[in-house]
Amino acid sequence: MSNQIEDYLGGKKLRCNFIETKVTKESKDRLNEKINKLFEKINTIKEDDFEMSSYKDICFRRQSESGKVPEQRRKELIDRFCFQKDVNLERAVVNLLLDLIYLDHDTCKVSSRSFQLDFVYQETNRSWEAVQPIPMCSTTTVNTLIPDPDNAGLWFFRKTRSVQREPDQDPICLEFVDSDIVYSWKNPSRMDMDCKVIQLTEAF
Repeated sequence: MSNQIEDYLGGKKLRCNFIETKVTKESKDRLNEKINKLFEKINTIKEDDFEMSSYKDICFRRQSESGKVPEQRRKELIDRFCFQKDVNLERAVVNLLLDLIYLDHDTCKVSSRSFQLDFVYQETNRSWEAVQPIPMCSTTTVNTLIPDPDNAGLWFFRKTRSVQREPDQDPICLEFVDSDIVYSWKNPSRMDMDCKVIQLTEAF
């Protein structure tokens, strides 16, 4: 055991397994943007007989796809639309599109992923670092395990990302931004996201 510890302190990589869970919810700015876009094109939708009639197909598909069970709230909105469409199709379509926009806003998406990091001991500050470079996007993420000096056996996890912008970078690189996040067992935080619907997703 002592030989293994010496190996790690001497530069051998320490592999750690992580599970990261993320909960996301659409912002109010995004909600307002989608509502504004809907009202900008709603007249075009109303004037297109083919598109208006295509909304009726939602009700037929609902009946033919009995094996597929939609999320409960979405099912309720479609049921209401199918009831209203024969009374006033235009109003039913507008209400359905608005309801779906608000449903997306009220939905919190939960995703989870497992990953591994190989840490190397840093003798100068007694921490462990795992560096993740992304050369294509000139991005480097440094993951650091920092021991709590007041509580033996407890750690802080720090994730620092540095991005260098290049004029000919791939557009996908724009999603990377500078960040510095510290996960601490000392400061648990709580955020009320007002989730009316929880959706489990594989996308992270």
